[in-house]
Amino acid sequence: MKQSFTLNQCVRLIYGETTPEEGMMLSEIISGNDSLRAEVENMQRAQGALASASLSPQADVVKSILKYSRDTALHLSC
Repeated sequence: MKQSFTLNQCVRLIYGETTPEEGMMLSEIISGNDSLRAEVENMQRAQGALASASLSPQADVVKSILKYSRDTALHLSC
């Protein structure tokens, strides 16, 4: 249970959502624990990959959504 809490706090640290005191405390804990430090490094790489990812739907998906919207609007307006 303590490890999950620490990992959740590490996510908050990576995203800059901790207080300065909490950040210092977590940094000390991370620096003293090799497996936790490796986990945080993995989280940081994942965050970097997410930030650079470019996602867009396929054209067919957009067409289907727009068609559904038009069809639904026609039924609602009658």
